[in-house]
Amino acid sequence: SGPALEYAKAVEAELNQLVFPALRSLLAAKPPKNREVRVDGRPLDLGGVVPHQTLGAIRNLLEHEPVVQAGLRTQFPHDHAWLLGVLPRELRRLAEFRNAGAHAGVTDAAELAEVRRGVLGVGQEGLLGRVVRVGMRGR
Repeated sequence: SGPALEYAKAVEAELNQLVFPALRSLLAAKPPKNREVRVDGRPLDLGGVVPHQTLGAIRNLLEHEPVVQAGLRTQFPHDHAWLLGVLPRELRRLAEFRNAGAHAGVTDAAELAEVRRGVLGVGQEGLLGRVVRVGMRGR
């Protein structure tokens, strides 16, 4: 399960570096009511420095928070459809895989190979590569 956790951690780290600085630069000057969301019942100020968020929290923000959706549409005009449409589905699958690996302790080799291909881009564009490309094309 170690590699499963590491793949998920890598995606999580890259998304934290992509999403929250982009939102901060857009929302920092806005009033608190226009930049705050709730994560796990606690307020989160997107106009400030955001502490590291989990894959599940990021997915939830992408799917359900209008301020996040509007901010990403502005900051990533070429890739917002992927960020708000495809990425949450990928994150759900990755989080489920990571959670199963973390709790069961054993990960099936074939399943791990599939996740590795999807995250790293073996024979296809990988999730990590796409996240980096989105960041390069953003504002």
